[in-house]
Amino acid sequence: MDASLELIKGRHLIRDVTIVELMVYAGLRVSEIVRLNIPDYDREGSHIGVLGKGGK
Repeated sequence: MDASLELIKGRHLIRDVTIVELMVYAGLRVSEIVRLNIPDYDREGSHIGVLGKGGK
């Protein structure tokens, strides 16, 4: 996985690495990642609220 992440380059490096890591380590689908917004992230609890398939 580390070798794959090193291939990501460009202006949006942090964003792109974060997207890939959410898909791999958290098991999120592309549709779930696309719907994420800043307020979905809880800095205090270090949690991300995700509305999944079927509204679950």
